[in-house]
Amino acid sequence: MKGDEVPENGKTGTLWTAVGHIFCAVVGAGVLGLPNSLAWLGWVAGPICLCGFFVVTMCASLMLAKMYQTDGIEFSRYHHLVAHLLGRRGSIAVSVFQMLNLVLSDIAYTITGAIAMQTIASYLHSQPTKQWQFSLILGALELVFSQIPSLEEIWWVSALGTLSSLGYVVIALGLGLAYSGNHEGSVGGRPGTSPANKAFGVLNALGNMAFAFGFTQVLLEIQDTLRQPPKAERTMSRAVWVAVSAAFSFYISSAVACYSALGDAVPGEVLQGFEQAPDWVMVLANFFIVIHMITAWQVWAQPVFETLESHLKAYRLRRQSQQAALEDWQEGKEGPGPLPKTNGAGMDGGPDAAHSASSAAPAHLPPLSEAAVESGLGAQLSGLSTGSLAPQASGPLRLRRMSARSSGGIVVHNSAPLPDLLPPGWHPRHASFASADGACLPGDGASGKHGHHSHLHRLSVVSRLGSQAMFHLDTGAANERVPLNDQGYLLPFWQRLLLRSTYVLLCTAVACIIPFFSAVVGLVGAVTFWPLAIGFPFTMYIKVFKPRGWILWLMYAVAVLMLLVCIAATVGSFQNIIVSWSTYTLFD
Repeated sequence: MKGDEVPENGKTGTLWTAVGHIFCAVVGAGVLGLPNSLAWLGWVAGPICLCGFFVVTMCASLMLAKMYQTDGIEFSRYHHLVAHLLGRRGSIAVSVFQMLNLVLSDIAYTITGAIAMQTIASYLHSQPTKQWQFSLILGALELVFSQIPSLEEIWWVSALGTLSSLGYVVIALGLGLAYSGNHEGSVGGRPGTSPANKAFGVLNALGNMAFAFGFTQVLLEIQDTLRQPPKAERTMSRAVWVAVSAAFSFYISSAVACYSALGDAVPGEVLQGFEQAPDWVMVLANFFIVIHMITAWQVWAQPVFETLESHLKAYRLRRQSQQAALEDWQEGKEGPGPLPKTNGAGMDGGPDAAHSASSAAPAHLPPLSEAAVESGLGAQLSGLSTGSLAPQASGPLRLRRMSARSSGGIVVHNSAPLPDLLPPGWHPRHASFASADGACLPGDGASGKHGHHSHLHRLSVVSRLGSQAMFHLDTGAANERVPLNDQGYLLPFWQRLLLRSTYVLLCTAVACIIPFFSAVVGLVGAVTFWPLAIGFPFTMYIKVFKPRGWILWLMYAVAVLMLLVCIAATVGSFQNIIVSWSTYTLFD
C-alpha cells in the first residue's frame, strides 16, 4: 500500500463541509470587538497584529491537521491527541483549559446577547432597558433550551447559528464600508486617559484578537468527519487554508472599514457605534446577534453538560453493578464464597463478571483476549482496508477501546469513544456504535519507534464508522466509558434539570455582575488562546516530527513571544474588568 493511501471509512465529510465548519467556528462574536482593538493599536500596529495572529493560527492548525493520524491512530478528539503524546499532566492541563474556554465563552455570549437585546429595545422604545435585565431574560431562554437532552435533538441549531452569524458579520462589514469615507482613525490609535490606560487598553485589545482566532480545539473533531480516501490530512490542510484565509479576510476588512468609519470613538461592540444607520438595519443586525448567541451558548454548553453528567452516569452504573453483585451473592447464585469485590469497571474479574452477575447489572462490552489475535482477527477485518501509519512518537500508548479497520495486516485505530460501561438492555441510537466482538491486537505504534516494545490494545471492530458530517465536541474531563447523551443514554430528568439549571444560573449571574463585553472577550482569548492554539500544538509537533535547525528555534521563539503576549493580555483584561467594575453600579 502506498504511503498516501488510506482505507475507506464510511464517513461523508468533504472539503467544503470542513471549510464550512472551520469558518463558522472562527467567525462569530469576536469580529464585533476587532474594530475596537484596532482603535487601541492604530493603523500600523493593528493590522500587523491581526496578520500575526492569522499566520500563527494558520501554522498551528496545519500542524494539528498533520498529526490527526499519529502512531497508527486517528485522533478524533483534540484532548485524545494531547493525552496520548503529553501524558497525564498534558491531559489534565488540556481538560482545564477546555473547560475554561467553554465556561468563559458562555459568559461572553450571555453578555453579547444582552447588549444586542438592549440595543433592539432602545430602537423599539420598549421596556426593559437595563443590560442586567436582558441578561436575565437571555438566561431564562437558555434555561429552557438547556433541558433539551442533546444538540442532536435540535440539529438545526448549528445551521441557524451559522446563518445568523453570517448575517451580522456581513451587516457590520457593510456598515463599515458605507461609512468608511469618514476617514477616521490615527496611526498611534486611541490615546487613552493616561499612559497606563493606553498600555492596558492595548493589552486587552490583543486578548480580543486572540479570542477571534480561538478555534483549534475543534479542528481534529472536524477532521474526523472527513471521508477517506483521499487522506484526511490532505483534505483538512486545504480546508484550513481556505476557511482561515476567508475568515481573516472578513476580520481585517471589517476591522479596517469600521475603524475608518468610527475612528477612536468606536465602542467595544462595534454595532453600537453606527447610530446614523437606518433603524431597521440595526434592529436586524442585533436580532441576528441574539439568535447566534442563544445557539452558540448551547453549542458550547452541551460539552460542559456532557462532562458533568458523564461522571454521574458512571457513578449510577457502578452502584447498579455493586447492587446486582450483592443481590446475587445473597441469593446464592454465585455459590459459596466471599462477596465479590468491585472495582471502577464493575465486578472483580473484569466486565464478564458483570454480565454473569445479573441482567440488572450495567452491561459491559466483552473483554479482549490475546488468543483472538492468534485465531486470526485479520480475517474479521479482511473486508476493510487500511492506511499507512503516521510518524511515530515516543511515550506509552493508552490502553483503551478503539475502533479499527485493516487491510494487508496493518491496522488503523480511531480514538472515537467506545463506551464499555453500559446500562442493562441499552442499545445505541447510532449504528456506527454497534460493534462486533472485540479483539486485542499488537499496536503498530507501540511495536515500532513508540516505546520500542509491543503493547496489546483494546479495540472494537465496527461495521462502519460514523457517516455524519457533523462533529462532536467534548472535553478531556468527561468520562468516556459511558454512552454520550446523543447516543440516547441520559440521566433522569430531575438530575439534568438541577445540574443544567445550576450552570445556567451561574453563567447568568456572572454576566450580570461583570457585564463588560470587551474585557470579558479579551479575557477568554488571553487565557485560553496560547495553551490550546500554540502551546499544545507546537509541543506535540516537535515531539512527533522532531524539526531541527532554524525551524525549531523559530517555533520556540514564536511560542515564547505569544506566551508573553497572552500573559500581558490577561493582565490587561483583568485590569479592564477591575476598572470597569469600580465604576459600575450593580443592577442599575
